Amino acid sequence: MLEIMNPCVKLTHPVSGDSVEFVSTTKENDGFFSIMHVLLNPTSNIPYQVHRKTVHVFTSLKGGLCIRLKGGELELLPEGKSFTVFPNTPYAVLNPGVGPIKYEHKVNPGRRGYEDAINIAFGMLRVGHRMSMVEKSFLDYISDTYPCTLQEKMLQPLRRFFAQKALKDGAYKKLMDKYGVKPTV
Repeated sequence: MLEIMNPCVKLTHPVSGDSVEFVSTTKENDGFFSIMHVLLNPTSNIPYQVHRKTVHVFTSLKGGLCIRLKGGELELLPEGKSFTVFPNTPYAVLNPGVGPIKYEHKVNPGRRGYEDAINIAFGMLRVGHRMSMVEKSFLDYISDTYPCTLQEKMLQPLRRFFAQKALKDGAYKKLMDKYGVKPTV
C-alpha cells in the first residue's frame, strides 16, 4: 500500500507562490478529515469546482477570504469566520484583497486521494510537467473534485473512463513516486 505523506509537507506553487501545508492527514486520524492551511496570494483563485462525497469547511486565518457560489452569491469571511460547502455545491475560492490571505481548509470525511492529488499536481508544476487530460481526469477522480464548466461536464463520462483505466494500470503509485513530495523528518 502506498504511504501517505506526513503533515510536515508544505507545497508551494512555483509561479504564484501560493502554498498548501498539510496540518492533519487521513493517515493520522483514521480518515475522519484532512486539514490544510492554504496561503493564497492577491489575484489568486481556485476555480469553480464541486465535490460529490465530501464537506469542505473554510476558516479565514489571516486576511479576508471570499467563497463564490455558483450563481454569483459571495461569502466574505473576515479572520476567524468559517463557511461550510456541502456536497454537490459548486464553489470557487478567491483572494479579493491586496495582500496574501491564509485559511484553513477542512475536508470531511478525509480523503487520501484529495491529499495525494494536491501533492502530485504541485509536483508536476514544480518540474514543469504539463498535465495531460488523462492525468487531470485521474487526479480529479481520486480527489472527488469536478470542474464546473460546460465542456468539463460534457467530457465527464470520457474522463471517468480514463481515470478508472489509469487506476487499474497503476497510475496512482507511478504518479506519487514521480511527482509526490516526500516528507521531511
